Amino acid sequence: MGKLSDSALKYILLALVPYSEPNLKLAFSPNRFFNDLDKIDMKKRYSRSHWRNTYYKAKKAGLIDVQPDAKPYLTGRGKALLELYNPKKLENSQLMVVFDIPEVKATKRQALRRALKQLSFVQIQRSVWVTKYDCKAYLSTEISWLGIEEYVQIYEVVKL
Repeated sequence: MGKLSDSALKYILLALVPYSEPNLKLAFSPNRFFNDLDKIDMKKRYSRSHWRNTYYKAKKAGLIDVQPDAKPYLTGRGKALLELYNPKKLENSQLMVVFDIPEVKATKRQALRRALKQLSFVQIQRSVWVTKYDCKAYLSTEISWLGIEEYVQIYEVVKL
């Protein structure tokens, strides 16, 4: 098996890449998968229960789903998390996000703000953010996963 990832979550997600050795072990023999994690992690940074909890938290967070035949797979959000974020810089324009999320969905509003900060957005007003990077696809996936599409608008704008 390959090098152990710095993040337990990312390692668990990488195990769901189709046809990889960790993927096959996790799908057909989860106990062997977790045994291998114990062998690889010589410094014992993570306990076996930590790996299991990480896997189940990823399922709960919607990063992993399980097919009817009990084979786990990455969801779109899980795949997006594994992709390296390397957006292109927009020329002569900016990406603007405007939102008005009701107070009953305050946790989703906070999650969106965290995502915007991670994507190098700058806050113009409390619910208006801009960036010079093209991250429309990733941002759309996150907004869809949060279920707040009706409250969020994304614009590509030119400053006059």
